[in-house]
Amino acid sequence: MKLALPIPIPRARSLALSLALAPLVLPAAARAAEDPRARLRLLVPSALAAERAIEVSAQALAGGAASLELRLDGRAVARGPAPRLDARVELAWPPRPQRLEAEAFDARGCPVGLELAFLRAPARAFPVELAIRGVGCDEEGPWAHLFARPPVGRRVERALLFADGAPIGEARELPARFRLTGRDLAAPFLRAEVRLDGGTSAEALHLFAGRSPGGVVEVRRGEARRLLGPEQGAPATLAPERVAVHWRGRPQRVVSVEAGSAAPLALAIAVDASPSTLDFRERVLALAAETARTLAPADAAGPEPPLLLLFSETSRAALATAEPAEIAALADSLPFGVTALFDALAAALHENFAPGRRAALLAVTDGCDTGSEIPAERVRELALALGVPVHALVFDQDPCYERLEDEDGRVVRSPGWGSSRAALRDLCAASGGGLFRVAGKEDLARVWKRILADLERQVVVVYEPSGPEVDPAEVEIAIAPPPRRAPRRR
Repeated sequence: MKLALPIPIPRARSLALSLALAPLVLPAAARAAEDPRARLRLLVPSALAAERAIEVSAQALAGGAASLELRLDGRAVARGPAPRLDARVELAWPPRPQRLEAEAFDARGCPVGLELAFLRAPARAFPVELAIRGVGCDEEGPWAHLFARPPVGRRVERALLFADGAPIGEARELPARFRLTGRDLAAPFLRAEVRLDGGTSAEALHLFAGRSPGGVVEVRRGEARRLLGPEQGAPATLAPERVAVHWRGRPQRVVSVEAGSAAPLALAIAVDASPSTLDFRERVLALAAETARTLAPADAAGPEPPLLLLFSETSRAALATAEPAEIAALADSLPFGVTALFDALAAALHENFAPGRRAALLAVTDGCDTGSEIPAERVRELALALGVPVHALVFDQDPCYERLEDEDGRVVRSPGWGSSRAALRDLCAASGGGLFRVAGKEDLARVWKRILADLERQVVVVYEPSGPEVDPAEVEIAIAPPPRRAPRRR
């Protein structure tokens, strides 16, 4: 079988691939320990810039069961009745939605079931995947398998499957399996709908090309978020005719300009949860809750509330509308050692990869990074590629500590204001945001409200890329000034 999962790829060097195999029962003809018919091969395709071969061999046990061995690029990495593989996969460049595929077939060319995991799905994302299994091989099948993961604070209420509008079945829990008939397979497409508590829903389509699974429809959509200056007029009056989009000098077709209620604000708030923030944290969380009430009304079907990302050495996600006790428990669960500021900013930017929305990242921090694996330059590139402005509210003016890369691994005070703060300031400026020094809680609230007011002037320019090679980080947007009104004659 083949599983294909569309995922937004950020500008990172590699992706964590997690694969789990269910226990396998071998047919009688394939129970010999070295029978080649008991071999499988999984492939992470070269579309991700590196082809990784995963071989699965089976050894017969009592009762027809098998022990599986996983070999990655010829090296044994996992063994047992249901082994699990975790590996790193090199990513293609530049970032754009891509498909990560895994295949497993027996000697007859028939698919073997795999467990599907959502890879790097944002905490508030709602990924849904529909896969067809057992076509032409499974005498009891074929089956439609439905996977989904609800966002933070939500649960799956009901899942429905349709064949060209005709209902096939429903389930209350996921993953779910639906038996398909010949009439279902003759439909032009299958549609899965997953509904969450509160009314939110998401869909997945499986198209049939030539009466067989596997049809692919490519939809090209590019977005650029821009903050309008006062001289460019009100966002609501910005017509597409005033916008020009170019990539390396080549014009791109402008589809629309979205602003105001047509483009709700997706806000992520990264909060340093190390001990140095204790004096500010309560006020920051109160401002986040107040912002959630302003941006997202009580109606659950409206815009999602801001996402909180609490971080120290690692990070934890929660919605800004969560109970204070829940947020405090998340902060207390974080390990205190080094502070991975830029790792947290990269994770928060990934959360803001939301199509058709204005977006921004607010970071409340002392600006000191002592343990990130992702350098500030990479985070800046990611912010530019996604078009998300980063605003940093830096509250501590004491010198930062930094870890020296030597055999002793010493931690010393960095010279001057701190190299990580300088890198953070450059990141904010390049992304269209800014760095603000705050001295007290009231100053924090004033700057916070100023940033939210500025974001009211943000627009989303939707364009059609001329080809898959178009890098959103290199797209240039030019906005003409509004036409002048002719003076009235008296």
